[in-house]
Amino acid sequence: MSRKALHGRETGVPKKRAAIFGVVSARVPRPSRSVFRVVLTVGVQFAEVHKRYGAAEVLRGLTFQVRAGEAVALVGPNGAGKTTTLRVAAALTRPSAGSARVCGRDVAADPQAVRRCVGVVLEQAGVYGRLSGVEILRYFGRLCGLPPGEVRRRTDQLVQWLRMEGFCDKPASTYSRGMRQRLHLARALLHDPPVLLLDEPTAGLDEDTAAVVRQALRSLVREGRCVLWATHSPAEARQVCDRVLLLRQGKIWREVSSAQLHGEPALDHPENRGAIFGDPGPGPFQASSKGGSPDEGCVGRGG
Repeated sequence: MSRKALHGRETGVPKKRAAIFGVVSARVPRPSRSVFRVVLTVGVQFAEVHKRYGAAEVLRGLTFQVRAGEAVALVGPNGAGKTTTLRVAAALTRPSAGSARVCGRDVAADPQAVRRCVGVVLEQAGVYGRLSGVEILRYFGRLCGLPPGEVRRRTDQLVQWLRMEGFCDKPASTYSRGMRQRLHLARALLHDPPVLLLDEPTAGLDEDTAAVVRQALRSLVREGRCVLWATHSPAEARQVCDRVLLLRQGKIWREVSSAQLHGEPALDHPENRGAIFGDPGPGPFQASSKGGSPDEGCVGRGG
């Protein structure tokens, strides 16, 4: 299917599946207006946020904020609450108690407004394998309400910026994990959001591809975007983020700057992580499927 194939017709992909990709169908302003970044000072703000699934309490009073032009990493073991924190910030799940605001909007009271201003990359997001990367980006651009000319312009820019020229016209079913991750990041950036919520965006990537993603994210932060990044790797957090929140069993155990992490070499040693983070075990709703199909849920709730 050519790059022009999607213009003026439907792809046949149901809109209700869009949430699996971290994209919402609400209309957004044109990226060229940059309306969000004119007024944005604090991108993400949590105040005593709790999240419960039945009797299991996954988040236990999280309080933090991420300002515009700042990248903050959530670092912790499986079950610490990283993914759940991102899902709350993306208005994909409501907090059980406390307040979470993104771009000044309350995630519980105004979830559609929150979704308009965030770009989300979820760890197990799927792709439509029969479409090419360009076709997927153009589909989601139209789903977000962008005019056709703006969709084409933004797609071409992102393909070049993320070095996708070599594979963007091939079916997504043929993509390696690194190719898919770059496609997910491009899709998250398509509507020019001021806030990025990233769940393990470089997990499983070779070093060259991971370096491309890290370089892209550093550039976005310099432009004034707010980035909240969940990762298992303190070493990677040092390279990209300004601050690091160390999570343990749904609480912020410690907050350090990226510079201070250089004085915590034990965090990078697998044998010492249990002593530092503790071993809370798997999250109460940890994903049981390795999925990746658009028909499957894309994340577990445990974090």
